[in-house]
Amino acid sequence: MSDTSGGGEADVHSVAAEALDAVRRSDDLDQLEDVRVRFLGRSGRLTGFMRGIGQLSDAEARRQMGQTVQALVERVREALEERRAELQAGDSADEPLDLTR
Repeated sequence: MSDTSGGGEADVHSVAAEALDAVRRSDDLDQLEDVRVRFLGRSGRLTGFMRGIGQLSDAEARRQMGQTVQALVERVREALEERRAELQAGDSADEPLDLTR
């Protein structure tokens, strides 16, 4: 797992960028769920940064890192929700409309 001290902020940005790219590349809901678990799940890569914040000795560094990580996690969650809506809309668009109901 990446170290959250020193250059940790750059690492968390690259992990978040990787997560956003994986969200964009997801072709179906199963892939999207795999991305969510890989980055935001209990042992997820971004979740690991959240856990590592407490290990920082400087209170100001903890505060800044916490704000950064939280903002990036929120952005990834938003991207997941947007992509999920796109995929669900695409699935329903593929189904024929039943006008007999």
